[in-house]
Amino acid sequence: MYNIEPSQALAVVRSNAGKQYMDNIRAYLSSFDGEEKRLLEQRNGDYREARLISL
Repeated sequence: MYNIEPSQALAVVRSNAGKQYMDNIRAYLSSFDGEEKRLLEQRNGDYREARLISL
């Protein structure tokens, strides 16, 4: 797969680059999830309002 020396692999692990990538991904997904929940609440509110008007 990759031709990398153990010392090079250890340097990558010690740099915490993978953790930083995952932390960034988690932050992005959390923001995305929050926005989706906000939009769902807005749609639910719009639905309830339209339902009351139509009755």
